[in-house]
Amino acid sequence: MRTIFLVRSPIALRIGVGLLFLLPAAISFSVLAVELARGAGIVVPLLITGIGCLILNLASLLSAAFVKVSESHVTVGFFPVWMTRISRESILDISTETIDSYRDYNGWGIKGSAKQASGRLYSAGGNNAVRIHDTQGRTFLVAFPHGSEVPSLLMETLQPPGTKS
Repeated sequence: MRTIFLVRSPIALRIGVGLLFLLPAAISFSVLAVELARGAGIVVPLLITGIGCLILNLASLLSAAFVKVSESHVTVGFFPVWMTRISRESILDISTETIDSYRDYNGWGIKGSAKQASGRLYSAGGNNAVRIHDTQGRTFLVAFPHGSEVPSLLMETLQPPGTKS
C-alpha cells in the first residue's frame, strides 16, 4: 500500500514565479545567439544560465507539499526540493490543527526546524495542517488548503491498524 497526499500552490502563483525565471532565460539565450554569431567566448556561461533558469521554471511549476504513506514509512516534504522519511514505528502523535503560515512561519515553502516546538512546515498554501511528532523529538507539519478533506483522510490512513474507526 502506498498513498500520496499532495497540495500545490495556486496555478496563477506558480505561473508568476515561473515567469520570473523565464526572463533571465530569454535574455541569456538572446545574448547567446548574438555571441555565437560573433564567435565570442562566453557561450558556455550563457548556455548554463539559460538552461538553469529553464530548470528553475519547471521546478516552480511542479513544486508541491506532500505526504507519502507506505506500510513502513511516512515521507513528508516539498517536491522537488526536500523530503524527510519517518518510520511508522517512530511516530508518537498525529494531529490536525489550523495554522497561519505567514504569522507562525513567515510564509509558504519549507519553514522552521523539525527540532523546534513549532516544527518544520511544508506548505504550498493552506491553513489546515497535519502535525506529526516522532520519537526523535522531531515535529513536521504539512499544510493543506482550507476545506480540504486531506487532513482527516491522512489521519485515518496513519492510525495503527487496530484503531481505525
